[in-house]
Amino acid sequence: MWLTSKSLFEGGHFVAFAIALMPQHCGFVPERQLGEVGVAVAAYNPSTNERIGMNRSYLPTTLHGFNDFCRDFSNEISKDPTEYGLTADDAAEYAALQTAFETSFDASVSPMTRTPYIVATVRDLRSELTTLTRRLVDLCQAAANMTDAKRRALGITVRKSPTQHPVPQSWPIIEVRSQRLNTVKFQLRDVVQRGGRTRKPAGVSGAIVYTFLGDHPPTELSDWALWGTSSKTTCEVAMPQSTPFGAVLWVAAAWLNTRLESGPVGDPISTRLGGGLVQTSDGESETVETV
Repeated sequence: MWLTSKSLFEGGHFVAFAIALMPQHCGFVPERQLGEVGVAVAAYNPSTNERIGMNRSYLPTTLHGFNDFCRDFSNEISKDPTEYGLTADDAAEYAALQTAFETSFDASVSPMTRTPYIVATVRDLRSELTTLTRRLVDLCQAAANMTDAKRRALGITVRKSPTQHPVPQSWPIIEVRSQRLNTVKFQLRDVVQRGGRTRKPAGVSGAIVYTFLGDHPPTELSDWALWGTSSKTTCEVAMPQSTPFGAVLWVAAAWLNTRLESGPVGDPISTRLGGGLVQTSDGESETVETV
């Protein structure tokens, strides 16, 4: 999208306006901002005759829209300010400023009362009212008792809630890929994924990995050492150089959702450091690449 601008002399006032060049499916409707010099450009879809908002703010860009919004906002918070995290003084201060703006705005619309002083007053009051509106809206948004229904009643932004992913129900299978001295590289594959490229299940952000040095894996998770977490399906575990040659390293893992809640821990596997023999908890063995 790009803009072209023009100007004209209309009714004794210098008027500036801009036309936005949009895709072909949009039309253009210039809308005069009464009470101030300028023309706003709105877009619409000719097939549905629906207006397409070009400003994502909850505050309307036109003076008519701004006046209507502030009046409705004032009426709503005045009913019960505490319902929106405000005080009676907040609502009274806003009502006074909103009334002053609306009075000046109405005067600026009529040719009989419109003067340069009134236009300047509208501009100044709009700036003050915008600042106060944003301050009160921030308080409303932060209120502990705020709900989406109340946000809609106020006409302010309804924030999107993050997608909630449940605790993983499956677990990762550990596949050792290579080993060099005390460093073991492996990948995680979901238990329900039988083949193909390894990938995390939907709603899973990563995995938590546990390790244990010893001939037999503990039955209690509290007896394992927490190695860390990984956001990838490929991991590398390195034991200290002081680890005895031939020690048995056991590795177990569980999936984590986006809230870092852990699912069930999968069956652990073991490998003998310095060698190439991998053993699962059920006694099966296989030889892996040793670098």
